[in-house]
Amino acid sequence: MNTTLTSRTRTIAATVGLGAVLLGATGCSALSLPTGSEYDKTQGYDFKDLQDSNAQKVLPSWTPEDATNIKEEQRTTGNERLLVMDVATNKAPGTCTALKSPGKPTASEIERGLVAEGASLSEAADEAAHQYTTPLLEADWWPRDQQENATHLCGKWWVSVEAGKLYAYSPESQTIADGVKDERSAKK
Repeated sequence: MNTTLTSRTRTIAATVGLGAVLLGATGCSALSLPTGSEYDKTQGYDFKDLQDSNAQKVLPSWTPEDATNIKEEQRTTGNERLLVMDVATNKAPGTCTALKSPGKPTASEIERGLVAEGASLSEAADEAAHQYTTPLLEADWWPRDQQENATHLCGKWWVSVEAGKLYAYSPESQTIADGVKDERSAKK
């Protein structure tokens, strides 16, 4: 009976061993999954205009050059964003696409917007199917249910322009939204 390890067996054992060492060295483990307490983290931004040095790092690329009084609230653990800004015209940016039915983007409209932002077709279809489209973020400058007034999609953003103000909403993924809701319920 041959008791020596074959070359292939030694390679597999070394790879598994190295993986375990690296996993331990990074402090990761298969058992340390998010508990939900990390989901409800947010960050707010206020910018005088788009030329503010940090604005271009945070705001979407379609933000009009003449936008002023810009406010954004974002979930730092997901996709959800609320955005408002003063604009000179009462039109959505030219790169945006009109919705067939205001306030109710279809799955195909959402998918096209996500693809325009760089998602593959399969990623866009999956993300569109798993969006939570009721804002969980709040801001004193965001009118309740404003997303229902959206007339355009600018990539993933639901956009409306009313009385010189551009409002934009980016929905959260269902998974993160569930984590946020669970965390908030646990605090009650």
